[in-house]
Parts: sequence; structure tokens; C-alpha cells
Amino acid sequence: MFIFKSSKELIVYLLNIIRLYKKIWSISKGYIFSSVLIVFLKSIHPFNSIFFLKIIVDELIGESRFEYAVTYAFLFCLLELIIRSLNAILWTYEQKKILEFKTEFIKEINIKTMSLSYQQVEDSKLLDEKQKALEIFYPRQAHFMDLKNTLIDSKQLVAFIVQLLGVLTIMLTLTPYVFIILLSTYFISILLNTIASNKEFNVWSNSLVNIGRRIGYFQEISTDYAYAKEMRINQLGQWVVDKIYYYFNSMKKDVTNSVRVFTLISIIANTLQIIVNSSVYFYLGYLAYQSIITLSELIVYVNSLGIFILALTGITSCLISLQKAGMHLSTYFNYVNKVSNYSQNVVDSKQELELINSQDITIEFVHVWYKYPNQDSYTIKDLNLKIECNEKLAIVGENGAGKTTLIKLLLRFYTPTRGSIFINGINIEGIEIADYMKNITAIFQDFNILNFSLSENLSFDKELNKDSLSKVLTDLDIGKVIEDLPHGINTEIGRLFNKEGVELSGGQKQKIAIARALIKNSPLIILDEPTAMLSPKAEYEIYTNFAQLTKDKTTVYISHRMSSCRFCDRIAVLDDGKIVELGNHKQLMELNGEYHNLYTKQAEFYKNINDNSILNSF
Repeated sequence: MFIFKSSKELIVYLLNIIRLYKKIWSISKGYIFSSVLIVFLKSIHPFNSIFFLKIIVDELIGESRFEYAVTYAFLFCLLELIIRSLNAILWTYEQKKILEFKTEFIKEINIKTMSLSYQQVEDSKLLDEKQKALEIFYPRQAHFMDLKNTLIDSKQLVAFIVQLLGVLTIMLTLTPYVFIILLSTYFISILLNTIASNKEFNVWSNSLVNIGRRIGYFQEISTDYAYAKEMRINQLGQWVVDKIYYYFNSMKKDVTNSVRVFTLISIIANTLQIIVNSSVYFYLGYLAYQSIITLSELIVYVNSLGIFILALTGITSCLISLQKAGMHLSTYFNYVNKVSNYSQNVVDSKQELELINSQDITIEFVHVWYKYPNQDSYTIKDLNLKIECNEKLAIVGENGAGKTTLIKLLLRFYTPTRGSIFINGINIEGIEIADYMKNITAIFQDFNILNFSLSENLSFDKELNKDSLSKVLTDLDIGKVIEDLPHGINTEIGRLFNKEGVELSGGQKQKIAIARALIKNSPLIILDEPTAMLSPKAEYEIYTNFAQLTKDKTTVYISHRMSSCRFCDRIAVLDDGKIVELGNHKQLMELNGEYHNLYTKQAEFYKNINDNSILNSF
């Protein structure tokens, strides 16, 4: 049963190699033709020496024609030079093309990752799958799976099979029993090594990828500039090193067990091969001693046996290598064929598309429930809310009330467990994700400023409108700061790649993030505490300007500072995933409920801070 299963799996894994070559054919047909030529040269190369050595020995011993022997020796050397030169040229070409293929395949994986939903890329299992998919191109835990080795071994396998068939015709002229014994021995060897390879792959797949990703993370936080301050303030160096060694020792334990099994099986297989090979060589020596075969025939048989052994050994090695690569290619093909869980039932009528792309946006949550994967309790519970066109809505509540989850549902990072969200009366799950994202933009508390130019940070791959850009930067009180930069708006942010790059303050970065959202000019804007690093006064000034800049847009705010909500048309108070209060500032204060408590507590907190500041000044 195991043999059948292994044979079936081996065929599947080898078919993955063929799938790989089909993808390569679509990238470079010339590489396939060069591969055919490489296989041809490698296949005929060993027979060059067999053929000419027999002729030369026969000329020297039989006919005693020395000049003919020299001529054949010259032809042998000339042909050897041509074959080796062509191999060297093709090898150089192959290295260049393999780098090109790696680039294309990595690009494909990155595009696939970007096409998956936010909820999918949060899944640790999917992150492991991505790492496995990357292993074939840039191996970290599985060095036998490198694309370069896979392509080389696949061509070697074909060449070895051709060589085997060639020497088979020679060996069969001696006796078929020698061939049968050798072939049986190597079949047993392949079977044993396949068992070992399966065990090795299971260790890698179930353990090493996840542990390797953890070690990589600790290596990142120990060297990445973003973590530099926390690492030094808290003296975390030894703690991180201890973590690395803990996971390294776990990896070492799993690898040691795998290597022990692999080594034992290899010793058994190699011992069997040595015994059989030695017996065949003694048999050939006996035939020559009894004058059953001539000296030239002995040379042919010995060389053929050597090629036969090398070919079978090579086939065994290549099959094991390609089996491992094929296993890993399965994870690669599974990953790149993974379907995004964004809804595929998109609207297609002209009228509905016009409604989606309208500048007048109305959002409605209808009986929306949501709970996170593998969780029993709901984070959002039967939520009903309508956000009117051009309305300024603030969402407030204690930590854990569900504010950010609600925003992620609106952004389609998550899909409601139950209920629906509508934009202009159309279920957002039925809108093409690219069309939907054109109509919405968001600024988060944990926003990112990339190590690119300021211009690229503001518009990415879109063309900037200089007039609208100037107005936005002026309104955010950052225009003068940008003018004073070494290269203005083309100045590179950060010093990760350029020592002349500029480090902006936290407040400046937040204003850049807000400017980015405004420049996108989407009809729906979400602010999830993007001004948390600013003072209350600076936040109030930005929000006041922001309200003017977004007067013709629908805007949703999340902020822990209650004073920032006063200019909003309505305020929704969340508690335990439910909207418990809804109204403007005056209405909610008069209710004397949850919002009143949050507002007065925070006002008292800031009053105490101001009083202490005044006392400390004396």
C-alpha cells in the first residue's frame, strides 16, 4: 500500500516539474531549446570515451596502426573540447535565465498575495504556505528545493536515462542477468531513499517553515531600524538572542531526528550497491582472465558498467531531489492558484456601476454580526447604522468596543458573519474590489510612510495634480516644511537606502498620511485615530481644516478624544459591539449616558493636566 502511495505521489511530484517547465515556456521559449541541447550533449558525452577508446585499443593491439590511433586520439580530444565548450556557454546562459525566472515567479507570488483579502493574509497558516511557496526560489529551510538545482537536476535526469538506455544495449551483449541484478538493486535503493525523503519533507512542512519564520522575525526586530529604540531602551538584545536559540534548538531537534533516519537508510542502500557493483567487476575480470572477452571489450564493458552505475546513481539522486522539489512545487502551485475570498459575484449593470462610482455616497449596515475566526463570541452584534451622504460621523467607545472592527468591515478587510453592508443600496460584497477601493480611503493610527520619495508617498503610482496638492499641503500647515526639504517634494523619506534621506517627525508623518488620503479624492474617507500622536490642540486644528476640506464627502472618524467629535454631524457610541447611543454632541450630553461619561471623564483628565502644568511653572 505504501509503495503504491509513494509511486503515485512521485508521479504527481514529477508532473509538477513538467508544470514548472510549461510556465518557463511561457516566459522564455529559447531556454527550453537550450535545455534540449544541454540534455543531448550530456547524453552523448560519456559515449565519446567508450567509442574512441575501443577503436584506439583495437588499432594498437590488433592492426598495430599507430598513426590511426593518433588520429582517433586527436578526434577524441577535438570532440571533447567542442562538447565542453558548448556546455560552458550554455551554463552561462542558464544562470542568467534562472535569475530571470526567479524574478518572474517572485513577482507572481507577490501579486497573488496582494490580491488576497486582508483577512486571508492575517491567517498564520496562509503565511506558512506563502513561505513554502517562496522556498523553491530563495530557500531558507529547504536548500534542496532551489529552483536552480531543480532545473539542473531535471535535465540531468533525462540525460542519465538516455545514457542508461545507451549502455543497456552494450551490457545486454554480455548477459542480461547483470543488468537485471543491477536494476533490482537500484530500484530498492530508490524505494528506501523515497521513504527517507517523505520523512524529511514532513519535518520541513510541519515544523521548519513555521519555526524558520519565527526566527526570521526575531532577526528582523534585532536589526530593523523601526525597533531600534525599544530594543536599546529595554535592553532586549539577550532576550531576543535567547528566543532565537530556543527556536533554533527546536529546529535542530527535528532536523536531527530526520537526518538520523535518512543517514541509516542511506548506509543500507549504499552498502547494497557497493556489494553488487564489486561482484559485477569481479565477474568481468573473470571473463577477461578466461579469454572469453578481449581487452578492448573489457574496456568497453568496464566503462559501460561505470556509466551504468553513474547513470542509475544519478537517476536515484535526481528522482529524490525532484521528488522533494515536486513536493514543494505543490505548495507553490496551490498558493498561486488560491482564490481570494473577495466575492466573485460582482455587479455588471451600467446603472449599478454608476451608483457605485457616484460622488454621493450613502452607507448602511443592516443587522451586521461579526466574530473573528476560532472565536466563540461576536465582536459586532446586530449592528444597524445608516451614514448619510456627506455626513461627518464619529464613532467612539472604550477599547475593545468594536470600533476598528467596524471600520475593517466597511473597508472589506473582513466579511460580515451575518448581515450586509450597502453602498448606495448595493451590497458591497457584490462590488469588484478595485471599483470599491476607488470610492474609499482610510488613515489608520498605525499608518506607514515608505522609504520612497515624498511625492511617491503622497500619490504612489498616480500622477499628482500640483494645484490640489499645494492646497492640501497648505491647509495641513506642512507646505513650508516640504519646501525647505533638500529636494522639495522629491526628497527621499528615511535613510534606509539613502544617507541623504530625511527623517520626519511623528506629527509631520501623520500630516503626510492625511494629505495622501485627501489627494486620493475618494467620496468616502475614514480616519481611525490617525492624529493620536498629535496634541489635542494640533488635532483640533487639523480636524477643523479637515472638515472644510471634506465638506462634500462622507467622513467617518474614530477618536478617543471626545472634543474632536464636537464638529461631527452625529456621534455613534459603541459598547460591546453594539450602538448604544446615536446623535450629535448636544443631544448625547443631554442623555447623560455613556457619551456623557466618556466626555466628562476626559475633560476632567485634561483639566488636571493643565492645572498641574500651571503649578509646576511656579
